[in-house]
Amino acid sequence: MGFLLLSLSEDAVKDTSRAIDRLSARARADGKHHDLTLGFGAKETGLTVHCNDDAVPIAISRLQSHCESRKYKEKAKQWFGLCMSPMGSNVRFGISLLYPWAQSEAMDEATRDMQAPMPAAGAFAVLEDKRRRRKIGRNEPCPCGSGKKYKKCCGG
Repeated sequence: MGFLLLSLSEDAVKDTSRAIDRLSARARADGKHHDLTLGFGAKETGLTVHCNDDAVPIAISRLQSHCESRKYKEKAKQWFGLCMSPMGSNVRFGISLLYPWAQSEAMDEATRDMQAPMPAAGAFAVLEDKRRRRKIGRNEPCPCGSGKKYKKCCGG
């Protein structure tokens, strides 16, 4: 994951950092789980950042499941996940999924309605633009990219 981060432009790193800071602020404010998923390169890899203070076994399970779904949906070679604390944006733990993609009917169904991840460059701007554009309906997909309905995620 270190080499992935080193390959990013300065703007992409700054935007990603601001987006993570915003997630932390939202998690601190409402005490709920928030996440951000970013795609890199030609769908070869990605990063999911979860921000919560859940018990470690619950947080690991949630992050692992989300990263597996994202990796599958993007047909990526590798996927990384970080769990951040809402207090101070400290990394709690990380995971890496480094195995070849293989088609699965069960995963096709599970990821059918999942949105595409945000590009790393401009992640902060994309989050801000989505909020300004229009009001999000409760039954629409959550703009944070979790794949859940807005009412079951950030709008709950």
